[in-house]
Amino acid sequence: MSLCRDCFLYYMNRNLISITLGLMSSIALLLIHLFPGRLVFGLVSILWLAALGFAAWFIERLHRQEEQWVLWILLTTSAAFLGLMILIEWPILRLFMIGLGGIAVMLLFRSIMTAHETPLHIQQKPYRRIIMLLWVFDAYALGTTIFAVGLFFPGWPFWLLALVSALVYGYIAFMIWRMYYLLSLREHWLWVWLMIFLIFELVWVAHLLPVGYLVAGFLVTWLWYLLQLLTRFHFGPSGVLWQKQKWFLVGNAALYVLTLVFFVRWV
Repeated sequence: MSLCRDCFLYYMNRNLISITLGLMSSIALLLIHLFPGRLVFGLVSILWLAALGFAAWFIERLHRQEEQWVLWILLTTSAAFLGLMILIEWPILRLFMIGLGGIAVMLLFRSIMTAHETPLHIQQKPYRRIIMLLWVFDAYALGTTIFAVGLFFPGWPFWLLALVSALVYGYIAFMIWRMYYLLSLREHWLWVWLMIFLIFELVWVAHLLPVGYLVAGFLVTWLWYLLQLLTRFHFGPSGVLWQKQKWFLVGNAALYVLTLVFFVRWV
């Protein structure tokens, strides 16, 4: 009975901590929504990110996890939601993002407290795919935010913004690869820098197109996703099975061309 009670209290405390931190995140985003201003945004953002970072670091150290992967995705996802909160103008969509941000943080903290039971690289495929989709969302949100900064603050040199964007995409690609294979940056730095170089070129081209920042971020993220996916397949024991991926790539190429035709104002 004592063992069952201890297990029950452990799971209750785990859920309570996750829900509390998720609720705190929604409240932080709600304050930014209700009181738009640089002071409130800066103060709330710093306190919120610092609190989440410390909580993730402390919980991961408590469980003696060597790789603090959730800390990085947690901070990246929080920054992505902050960026979208600045860009989104529809009140209903903002409220949806506020609730979604809290749910995302809650689930990530839940992952921290269960990651020690099952190592990340051998977890079930559905869970890995959910985390990968969250990384892709972060890449799009942060990439779009950087495009918006270049549009609203033309005084900033765009080569610097493009470099920051490329570093973000390269970092997220490497974090996705590490979910599937035990990779180290020391051994695979060339692939990361190749990704950064290619994305820098794509970001530079995208900002020259007559599209808004939402479409530009989408176009770059689409190509980045395909690049990191093929690179991930390359790391596998079978490599890239081009015959198997042929129609997938042809379909994506056709859809990409149609997207350019319908969303880019060529005239």
